Amino acid sequence: MSARTEIKLRIHTILEQIFPEYEHLFCEIWGSSSMALLSKYLLPENIANASLDELHTILLRNSHNRFKNSSSLVAYAGIDPTVRQSGEYCSAHNRMSKRGSSHLRHTLFLAASCCVFHNSPFNEYYLKKRSQGKHHLVAVGAVSRKLTTVVYAILKSGKPYEPIKFV
Repeated sequence: MSARTEIKLRIHTILEQIFPEYEHLFCEIWGSSSMALLSKYLLPENIANASLDELHTILLRNSHNRFKNSSSLVAYAGIDPTVRQSGEYCSAHNRMSKRGSSHLRHTLFLAASCCVFHNSPFNEYYLKKRSQGKHHLVAVGAVSRKLTTVVYAILKSGKPYEPIKFV
């Protein structure tokens, strides 16, 4: 076993003893966001006493390169369509893959549900999908995908949201 692996295992063991919930907060405890948080706040009490703005800044600063494009964020959220085909058969009814983060998917779906009932470009996009004959939940799913791409663009550019038409 290499020295690096041995050190990582020791740190992981200590982290499990001091802060057992930590592993559930991050999908990868050796990722840049996790390591930045641990380097600034050594104890769980320090993280608990930190302001949300400080935590938000640390996590945003260190996770902006996690997804290479908006499609990978959509896939991480699990709102990308599944492809069902076999031989020459190709299904016309695709569903959400639901393979990613269920918490993120749920949050995006709730945000999209709010957007469709207010006068916004997302509402116009929702009405367009409904006029195409899509079911309400399918249209809200399309809005949540659109919302995810907008969130990605905001995170990547660092600029505030400016409403534009999607239709």
